[in-house]
Amino acid sequence: MKKALKILLAAAAVAQASVAQTADEYFMLGNSAYKAEDYKKAVENYDLAAGEGLDTSELYFNRANARVKTGEPARALADYLKALAISPRMREASANLKILSQEASLQAPDMSSPFFELSKGEWFAVAVALFWICALTAAVPPLYGKGGKISWFIAAVAALGFAAGVCGVKKWSDFESLAVVVKQDAPMRLSPSPNAPIELRASEGLVVERSAERGDFELARAPNGKSGWIKKSDFAPISQ
Repeated sequence: MKKALKILLAAAAVAQASVAQTADEYFMLGNSAYKAEDYKKAVENYDLAAGEGLDTSELYFNRANARVKTGEPARALADYLKALAISPRMREASANLKILSQEASLQAPDMSSPFFELSKGEWFAVAVALFWICALTAAVPPLYGKGGKISWFIAAVAALGFAAGVCGVKKWSDFESLAVVVKQDAPMRLSPSPNAPIELRASEGLVVERSAERGDFELARAPNGKSGWIKKSDFAPISQ
């Protein structure tokens, strides 16, 4: 009975694929394929959904789960990080990321900082709101002969909150510059040329920090501090 159900789900996914046109439809097809344990087809449909503009934590989380099943731990790592960049309080993604890191011996970025409790957008909203609270509290009351210590205290607290918001945005910006190497022994070259000398070879699953772009290459720094130009096809960025 279970086998027959899987066959029916797979057949339905194939039939629907011929008429699917929207990102949401491809996403649902990916979910159907995953339930049918056709993980390769699930990844294909999730890729199509992403190609159609879908950019949600659920998409990247589901695709990461499918990629774990298809034996693509490095790409799964990148997708879990993508999901957390959008929804940092997505505990399922955090839990699966921890399991993947342990089972595949991958070194995931440290996300224990309190700044990762809110998303980049949330920190930006906090910074903007507190900036105006600070500015208005400090500037408006004196115009009417009011204010005093309470107003300045509120302005000071808002200023501290604004600073925290800016730090949160910066923290996420640094995080979004990361990428996961998805090719074994990917060459990192001294210049952005396919014939340039190789500075080092990055292992699959290594998390590097991107800093510049030139043609088909990006300048990346490995955890050991060495930098080199790596082909875009050899890594999966956390954010475009």
